[in-house]
Amino acid sequence: QHTHHATEMATKNTDDGSASFVNDFDFGDEDTDLFGEVDVVFDLAPRWVEAHSQKAREKVYEPQFRDKASFVAGVLNIILATFVFSKYPEWYPTLHTIKLFTLIPLRWVLYKRDRNHYFLLDFCYFANVAVFLYLHFMPTNHTLFLICFAWANGPLLVAIPTWRNSLVFHSIDKITSLFIHISPALCLYCLRWFTPDSPIYNVCDNNSSSECSSDFFSLSVLPLAPYLVWQFLYFLKVEILSHEKVSARGYTTSLNYMLASGGMIGRWANKAKSRLGKVVIFMGLQFVYTMLTLLPMSLFFHNMLAHTIWLFSMLVWSIVQGANFYMEVFSARYLDQLEKRRQEANSKRK
Repeated sequence: QHTHHATEMATKNTDDGSASFVNDFDFGDEDTDLFGEVDVVFDLAPRWVEAHSQKAREKVYEPQFRDKASFVAGVLNIILATFVFSKYPEWYPTLHTIKLFTLIPLRWVLYKRDRNHYFLLDFCYFANVAVFLYLHFMPTNHTLFLICFAWANGPLLVAIPTWRNSLVFHSIDKITSLFIHISPALCLYCLRWFTPDSPIYNVCDNNSSSECSSDFFSLSVLPLAPYLVWQFLYFLKVEILSHEKVSARGYTTSLNYMLASGGMIGRWANKAKSRLGKVVIFMGLQFVYTMLTLLPMSLFFHNMLAHTIWLFSMLVWSIVQGANFYMEVFSARYLDQLEKRRQEANSKRK
């Protein structure tokens, strides 16, 4: 149900199945490669560097500076989030909201350009809206807090390994995907364990932190009701009201992507002959996924250690995926581009 993150693969796949990072560096023409309009790049050998003019150096430097700036901003974001989370947890909801209103509008613009904006109707965005409403408009609604807690620590967190979210500092797309899945959980973790007696947020149903408790129904069953409401609204919008527009304009939706991806969910859904049958299977599998991820929520709500381990494990997963990306994908393609430009420059000199 969080297949908007799979647009990284849908729009940037390569023959060997590895997700390309080219568009992470280019917000303009899709035909522009990693180094933009650079005509010459440096080889690793010092004599290659000395053979080119200062003008060529400046051409290479411009896109590299942008990449470095994005990387620095990404690292500083992690430092700031860690500092606020540990030192001033009561301010983490504010930091979360600032980033929400920075990253999501930018994602809409970029996805709109690529006709992927219907992914923003997926459940993870719906859950993020619910968390925002709780934080700023309904902070005394204890039921809404439990629903948001369950969604954030259940289907949203599990989406990190499911869709291979990765901590890649220079990529706005990857950082945004990771943010919408992990930041709500971090935010509600702060409320549950660091500020349960907050006069603003009704975390413990007006009880003291020592009496803060809930039941299995409220954390694992009740959240399914508004989830079904989202499923109905999504079906109404995408498959009925806007179905012709989506088809005519070539917009990508979760279902269309999954049917074409060849994955397990797509293969199961494609067994149905009619479009309606495919939709029913797809939505049924979504519901089962959500239901299973909600089962341990009572444990996480009542046990800080279990909740911490769960949250930390998802963060570590994203870091490992980011390391894999830099070491196995980014570095190889970076060197390939250098070699390509070196060969092109040599051919021009000849």
